Amino acid sequence: MNQHITLEDWYVLEQLNHLIFDTPALKLLPQLLEELKPLVPYSHSLTHFVRYDEGEMVSFQYESSDIPRQHLQLYEDKFIMSDYINWYARGMCSSVFRESDVVPDSLRLSSKFMSGWMKPLGLYHGVGMIISRNDVKYAGVYLYRGEEDDDFSDRDLEILNVLQERLWRKFFHAFPNGIIDENLDTLPENVIRLDRRLTHREQEILAYIDAGVLRNDLSDQLHITENTLNKHLANIYRKLNISAYEQLIQMLKAK
Repeated sequence: MNQHITLEDWYVLEQLNHLIFDTPALKLLPQLLEELKPLVPYSHSLTHFVRYDEGEMVSFQYESSDIPRQHLQLYEDKFIMSDYINWYARGMCSSVFRESDVVPDSLRLSSKFMSGWMKPLGLYHGVGMIISRNDVKYAGVYLYRGEEDDDFSDRDLEILNVLQERLWRKFFHAFPNGIIDENLDTLPENVIRLDRRLTHREQEILAYIDAGVLRNDLSDQLHITENTLNKHLANIYRKLNISAYEQLIQMLKAK
């Protein structure tokens, strides 16, 4: 076991262990992936958390430092159900897996998910890491490489398996019963994410406003028309029982 990990790899893994120990669980993954990149090279990454709402498992807060926000939104709006790995990751699966080991290339490469979501970003190879303990899942981490690159190696999988064990211990210590709504107060923009009446796009709009983006700049930041923005705002007002943008600002400040 771990026969491909070198002494130099173990040294870096110990440095990563300090990061895992010192960083709050819900803020850990972006920092960890940045430090992991020299050890397990990748071109793009994607993470999400898993929370439990009355026993139902819900994936949320899809994030990436290198995939454009609008492409992440496209995944959530259109491709999440056609993702050939989604069914595997949501069920009983290996904690770390190469996508090419799970889905045959004959299906993977001809899928709508590959042609519609992966290829436009230049993605071809993928590896997944599910942070879980027993039947409780906490988060998913996905790394990708281009077609011109080699697939993820056995060494890469061994390194990710070491990290996965350290990560599930971190998350289990913080959330022994899984991430539930009450835990989300530690997330940035928690007031937005906790309101389950709002769609993901509406939550994103509130996040931009809460971050200080001016009303006149919102449509440009979100890459939507002013008319579409107005429709989203009208829906937000209705769901939050307010009638004006100024009330929305005051609500965000108050919370």
